[in-house]
Amino acid sequence: MTARQEQFNIVYITRGSSSHPSEGLNVLLSDLIKPLADSGVQVFVHTTDRHEGSLTRALKANGVKEHAITVVRHRVGSILLGYLSRTTKERKGGRLQKLIKGVKNAARSFVTTLADLSGWAADMTWGTFVFKAPIALVMSLVFLVAAGIFALFAAIGVFFGSALLTIYLTAMRAYQRVHGSTFWGKARLKAIMLRLRKFRWNLVIDLVNNVYRREQLRLAAAINRKKSIPFLFVPWSFDGALVSKLRAKKVIVFPDAVTTLFPLRFPSDHILPTLNGMKESLSHADGVICYSEFVRDVQLSRFKESMNPEAAVRVIPQGYFQIPEQPIPKHVAHSRLNAERGRAKNLFPRLMGAPVVPDFSAFQYILYPTIDRPHKNTLVLAKALNILIRERYRNVKLVLTSPALTRDVESYIHDRRLHRDVIVMPSVPLHVLDTLCAGAAVMVHPSFAEGGDIFNFSRAVSQGSPALLANIPVVREMFERENIDVQTYGPWLFEPTDDISLADKIESLLDDSAPMKREQSAILARLGEYDFAAMAQRYHEFCKEIANEH
Repeated sequence: MTARQEQFNIVYITRGSSSHPSEGLNVLLSDLIKPLADSGVQVFVHTTDRHEGSLTRALKANGVKEHAITVVRHRVGSILLGYLSRTTKERKGGRLQKLIKGVKNAARSFVTTLADLSGWAADMTWGTFVFKAPIALVMSLVFLVAAGIFALFAAIGVFFGSALLTIYLTAMRAYQRVHGSTFWGKARLKAIMLRLRKFRWNLVIDLVNNVYRREQLRLAAAINRKKSIPFLFVPWSFDGALVSKLRAKKVIVFPDAVTTLFPLRFPSDHILPTLNGMKESLSHADGVICYSEFVRDVQLSRFKESMNPEAAVRVIPQGYFQIPEQPIPKHVAHSRLNAERGRAKNLFPRLMGAPVVPDFSAFQYILYPTIDRPHKNTLVLAKALNILIRERYRNVKLVLTSPALTRDVESYIHDRRLHRDVIVMPSVPLHVLDTLCAGAAVMVHPSFAEGGDIFNFSRAVSQGSPALLANIPVVREMFERENIDVQTYGPWLFEPTDDISLADKIESLLDDSAPMKREQSAILARLGEYDFAAMAQRYHEFCKEIANEH
């Protein structure tokens, strides 16, 4: 085996300049890189200068050591996309914003100084009259001149405003006489403004898509200049322009096509560019990896006409977490979480002015570790929580690790006043996430759809907590792949729209979870033979197969 074959070259690019470390694809990428590096493979990650910082932070947060990889930065990142991807707070720190802020502060200081000077001049006594009177007179003249200039401009504004209003009223009356209705009525004017706003937004979207495509082409050209790359691994299939121009053999991941399953849950300006990018990627890929047979057979098949007919398709499931030799006891987990409770975020400051300070030893909690998305179905979990608290009077809370909540979930929590019962701890590092799993009464994963195995299952069970999973195809496949019968895993599943059934299952585990924990631990002992190292080996072998094909 040559040294060249022991390279693993990854291409990392996203539309935004930053990608959340807890994003599932970032977690899976990290879980692939760690065992590859441990096995002695040279891992190179090619990215732009715009993405380098975010990539490094995401990998570090997910346990990838800095010396394990070589980040190859290409100075091809878009300045415009870099600026648009920054938060409002970050943009306020820009040079232009600082200049504007400086001008505002200077004007405010001038007005304040002028007011102080006016107060000083007006505060006269007989002893200071001779000295201050001339100054007050000069200032009065300055004020009169300024007031006159202001009045002049105001008069001009009123004149032109009146003229425009007269023209508007005349045109409206003329239109009404001809058509019998008012064109510029309030409702019609509102509709026109909405159309203009949508038109402006579409222009922005088109501009961003165009600029991002050009950035992908520049990155591809920069990578193509490196001659000693046996193959390139692209961890997602969304960036078709990039994949189409890469010259080396290309293996891409087709994670899922959730937007095609729930099109009404995603905005159209998100669906179409994503689907078009996936079609273009598939038409130029030499190898395609799916996380599950369900995605390969049901979702990838919808792109059959776009696929490269010579591309090889391989299903490589995600690895499973191992049961540690010394799991974290519940009381120890709660104590550690109390030391980390400063990470809790108050998403409802209008309802709760004080910071969130949970005492994890004072209640049981349900855990859902994910980033909330339209298909993640956090709402059914919030409804089950409401039943447990308001109807069954259980001392239980819900812990989420998402940095933000979808609008329906946020509205439900607000309307039901569950803001003190839902604890949001975003962006927790891995050791805190493991501790959350260890301290949970139950981990629930209610998602409507996933691309592959639910790694939250093995993460929770490995830490000694039971797991309830939505009854969806990839969940059933995860167990049936290892010939686990439905009588065994069936009680662990629930219908993702049935909040009452979910509340019943959670309540039974709050009372006694020992039987389910024993059963799930025994199953994980079987599943755990396929760990992340075995997964990484399959990735590497498949990529080498593609590289060696002629």
